[in-house]
Amino acid sequence: NGVDPEFRVIPQNELESLRQKYTPSPETICLLNVGGTHQRKNILTVLKVVENLRSRGLSVCFWKAGGQFTNEHKAFITTHKLEQNIVHFGNPDKKTLIALYNSADILLSPSLYEGFGLTIVEAMACGTPVITSNLSSLPEVVGDAAILVEPLNVEAISDAVCQIKHDPVYCNQLVEKGLLRAKFFSWQENAEQVAKVYENLVLKKSL
Repeated sequence: NGVDPEFRVIPQNELESLRQKYTPSPETICLLNVGGTHQRKNILTVLKVVENLRSRGLSVCFWKAGGQFTNEHKAFITTHKLEQNIVHFGNPDKKTLIALYNSADILLSPSLYEGFGLTIVEAMACGTPVITSNLSSLPEVVGDAAILVEPLNVEAISDAVCQIKHDPVYCNQLVEKGLLRAKFFSWQENAEQVAKVYENLVLKKSL
């Protein structure tokens, strides 16, 4: 799979209004999740992480793009009074989605299964640190450019969020690694790899 070149780093001064509108303060930890809300996406764990971080006394918000919260999600949000910590953007257009990637502090994608995980690569291409699952295809996709976690371990995920937020050197390392990793999934790179496969097949056939 490949990532569209439109997914790129945007200067922060072009994003100030988005952060100001949808986060309570500059210190707020902004978590983003992009995609559906069916069970394998593990959104309930994301909500538990939001509640956990808030219980630690941190200002946190959760931006959700794509899908609609299930009844189980809504019940958890209501029970734990998380309404003020969550913004649902529905299905944003590409320009808005790119702005969300660039404005968020972390893409949190603890899926229980993914065939590839394109949103993770899109986030890395936008310079956003990624926390994702140590399951399925995800470790192969991210390499060493993201934090891998047990997808149901709320404490471990929360600790990873805090590490990114409070360690700017480590955060910048993840950003740089992510930008490099995303380039590996460009359509140009994919086309060249496919072409090499065909070239090798033709060469073998001619021998």
